[in-house]
Amino acid sequence: MKSMVKARSAVACVVASLVLLGCGSGEGIDAKLASDSEAAYRTSLNKAWLKMSADEQNSYNWAVNNLGLDMFLVKYPNATPREVINRQADEYIKAVNERIATTAAEYAQKKKTLDEQEAILAQVDAELGKITTSAIAIVRGASFGDPEIRYTITNNSRFNVSKAYLNAWVFVDGEQTSNRGCRVFGYFKGDGGLSAGKTLNARHNMFSSCDAWKTLEVKNARQLQYQMEIDKESVEDFGERKIRPSFSPTKADYEKQLKQDAENVAAAVKIKADLKK
Repeated sequence: MKSMVKARSAVACVVASLVLLGCGSGEGIDAKLASDSEAAYRTSLNKAWLKMSADEQNSYNWAVNNLGLDMFLVKYPNATPREVINRQADEYIKAVNERIATTAAEYAQKKKTLDEQEAILAQVDAELGKITTSAIAIVRGASFGDPEIRYTITNNSRFNVSKAYLNAWVFVDGEQTSNRGCRVFGYFKGDGGLSAGKTLNARHNMFSSCDAWKTLEVKNARQLQYQMEIDKESVEDFGERKIRPSFSPTKADYEKQLKQDAENVAAAVKIKADLKK
């Protein structure tokens, strides 16, 4: 009699497994995910999802983010979300650590060249920093016309400049910081260029990029102050070539990549550690 009960229970378990993924199977992150079809997978995942925490759901989404469904079903037959997350994290950590090692070796090999390039950029930036502005003012035109920005620009660098962009800010009533930025295009060809040692009185219309300078707050201010500086990367010589050299990748690029990869590995390690809690 007892054997018949056990047999009946086994049959019930097989039938139930079609819906519940097997008697005694885990729930949520430990539930088996069907892999025989897309529909079965999605049904099983939806059921598991309801028992997973928000952090577990986020970890699972991270793990399968770059996996196509066809590849997933072959790679992870009847796996649990926990198994998927752990294996994907392991693969990711290994791949990124290998990339870190390759990047670090390349960085070390090129360090002398990168240091030399950085020194060149510092010298050019210091020279371009000698291009200064003063007597900055806004002159308003007709009621519906664009205001005009006027300023004096002096080139004490050794470079001859044909054009450049300048970044400018307006400060209202003695404030110490300002988010009222304006990007001004300095076109000096009409004045024969801004050659080394030359000073020009420049004027340009303030177009839509300077909308923050056209507000009633600025118009009605008791006191206005301005700052303007050359955008060093934009400066062109008389041959309309960029004066500041462009190097790629730079020392900063390598350091940024190594830092980002290290942070990504740490995040993946944390995902694995959090699964054990």
